[in-house]
Parts: sequence; C-alpha cells; structure tokens
Amino acid sequence: MKYYKIFGYIVKSSFSIDEAMEVEAQKYDIFVEMGMPPLAVKEVLETGVTCSVDRQIAWFYMKGIGMYYIAHGNHILVWKEGEGMTELIRNYHLLGSAFSLLLFQREVFPMHSGAVEKDGKAVLLLGGSGAGKSTTNMILRQQGGNFIADDITPLQLKNGKVMVSPAFPVQRVCKDTALRQKLDFDRLTYINPEKDKYAMFLQEGYCKEDIPLAMIVELGLTYADAIEVRRVDGIEKINLLYHNVFQGLMLDVMGITERMHQSIFKIAQKVPVYQIIRPINGFYSEIIAQKILTMLQSC
Repeated sequence: MKYYKIFGYIVKSSFSIDEAMEVEAQKYDIFVEMGMPPLAVKEVLETGVTCSVDRQIAWFYMKGIGMYYIAHGNHILVWKEGEGMTELIRNYHLLGSAFSLLLFQREVFPMHSGAVEKDGKAVLLLGGSGAGKSTTNMILRQQGGNFIADDITPLQLKNGKVMVSPAFPVQRVCKDTALRQKLDFDRLTYINPEKDKYAMFLQEGYCKEDIPLAMIVELGLTYADAIEVRRVDGIEKINLLYHNVFQGLMLDVMGITERMHQSIFKIAQKVPVYQIIRPINGFYSEIIAQKILTMLQSC
C-alpha cells in the first residue's frame, strides 16, 4: 500500500499513482483499490446502463476500459475490464471524473480550473476549453508562481478562510502551447488524443499545503480587438461559480445540499471575481498573466 496527498486528502492506494505526491502516513481519508464492482452493479450494467450517481454511491463504466465505483466519499474501487485501461488511462480517469464525484459526495466543490500560488496567495483560473487556463498557469509559474492545480481545484472554507487544496503536480498543456513555450517533448507524456494534450510531471515549483484563495479569474474569448477586464459582483458572481464547477451537471443529479449552498455564498462574499476577455485571434497569455499579477498585489 502507498499513501498520497491528493486534493488535500490523505489517500491510501493499493496501486501506484505516479502523478500524485507520495507521503508518509498511517491514517487516511480515502481508500483506492483495484477490484470487482458489487454484483448488483454488474447486473445493472448488463441492462445497458453505463453510469449511476447519487450522494452515497456513484459509478461509471467505459467499454474496453473498466469501471470506477465511488462510495460514501471515502472509497474508490477501480475495475479493469480490458487492456484499454493502461496505468496512464486508469489514473487519468481516477484523478479526474472519479475524484470529482467523490468530492461531490463530501459536499466539496471541485472547480473546473487551474490554480497558481504567488506570494502566499492563490489565484483560481476558470474558463472553457481553449480559453487559456493551462497556458496562463504556466506563464504565471514562469513569473515566480507555484503550481497548485491544472484541471480540478477543490474549494473549502477552513477557519473562516477560503482555502485551495493542491491537486497533483502534473501540468497539462496542448501541443500549440508546448511548441510556443519551447518545451522538450521528450519530457512530456501524451495523454489526450482528442484535445491533443500532453502532461508535464513537475519535479519542483508546486505547492504541498493548502493556500488561501485571494482572487478568481474567468478567462474568455471575444471577436473584439482588445482585452477587456471587468469585475463580477452580485448574483452574477454566484452564477459564474456554479457554471464553472467540474462536471457541474452532477449538481443537478445529486442535488445541492444546504452546506454546499452556504459554502458557495460565503466564497462569493469573501473572494473577488474578475473576467478577462481576450481577442480570439492572437496570443495574449503573457499580457493576461501580467494583469493578473498586478491585480493580485491589491488583494
């Protein structure tokens, strides 16, 4: 058995999760193991159903790969059905969809975002596919920041502060960004043919402990000719946060608990939210990164 720190939790695993930070531990919050799903689930699967989600039990199946069974916010069972579940594929879905469902079960919001630490303060980067989250994340790190997360960032209220928990030290980048930043492709791992994405396993420059959240920035695109920066307030801020929850449709399926409602309202009250909209044509990530660093100084 090995122990890892993932999304702020101590995870005990029966198999290696090379993407995550290994730690010395005896107590743990979450147990991950390989095994067969319960017979009742296999019987449902035979009817053609490929997923089921609720606050206690959730699972999803991928033909030729296998199944992830998530229970009670503290247990993930991984079933390997075929050779399609390589170690890379297994951990990719484990650290993505499976953990996001587990966080929902624990009443924690998994934001679809990247996050960077600078001077002891965290910046959350939101935005749709192609908005530039990963590229801006990388440039902020090149400007002295430290990596927190790339795709999923859990937000929690701890001692009256909004805290960001580190995910795992892997930066995901698209091919265009890797070429523009002159990254060594021999040190990258190809992980997503659909989006032409690579993974860069970080050896340094990443956070290991929770960081207070100072600012949230949603990146977007426009056909206009100039970058627009605007502050988001009121109900629009709350809607923006809900809109950027990872696999947000699960909120409709599971339902939003009163605790989650209170958390999102308090996060909206405590943390400033901005939108930075850039022209759809051209490269603006370095300018955006500088604007974010300037705004962060006043937070």
